[in-house]
Amino acid sequence: GAQGLLDGERVGGVELGLQGLLAAHAMAPSLEVDNSLQQAVIAQTHVGKVVHSGSPVLSVAFSGDGQQILSDHEDGILRTWDAASGMPVGPTPPAHRKPALIDFKRVAYSADNRLAVATDYQGGMTLFEVASGRELAKHAPAEESKGGVPVPAFSPDGRYIATIDSDGIRVWDRASLKPVGGVRSGGHHYGSAYALAFSPDGGWLVSGGPKYPDLGGD
Repeated sequence: GAQGLLDGERVGGVELGLQGLLAAHAMAPSLEVDNSLQQAVIAQTHVGKVVHSGSPVLSVAFSGDGQQILSDHEDGILRTWDAASGMPVGPTPPAHRKPALIDFKRVAYSADNRLAVATDYQGGMTLFEVASGRELAKHAPAEESKGGVPVPAFSPDGRYIATIDSDGIRVWDRASLKPVGGVRSGGHHYGSAYALAFSPDGGWLVSGGPKYPDLGGD
């Protein structure tokens, strides 16, 4: 029913749930429908905008200035959105994987919002220009990674990209997507790391997971 849609049980549920309640109110007004509609509106006051993207969303990232949102989708396509209007902006890069290969992906913006990187379950990375959608560099590992989908992060100066997965932390040259130095590894929470970030001066990385944070210097 409408409540199930509002609870997010299917794609586009919030939008469809509200539309269903409005339709019920128009066709057969009643105190029960009015109360349900009122409760739904109150429950969704934290929602600024509901955007129908056309394909289930796997991961999202805000640009540094908060003006755009980058989303990765089940159909393999990365889309860029205007954060204020919810409208798509710029050209859409071609699909960076086959739609049949559905898995959680990670995306990140550079500090100047010009570039974005997408990682995949094979351990690969694709770097592209946000404004044009043009692919700038691609890293495809010789063997499929067993470390899960890497979490990416740009260094503040944009020269490096760091990633973390269950194998550990790697640093890559941004222009070539070639590894810089070795892999920092060791137990900890890498198997289920949720976040990775550079310090403002670019000298430190912090990673976060369900167990405890881990700090590492250059």
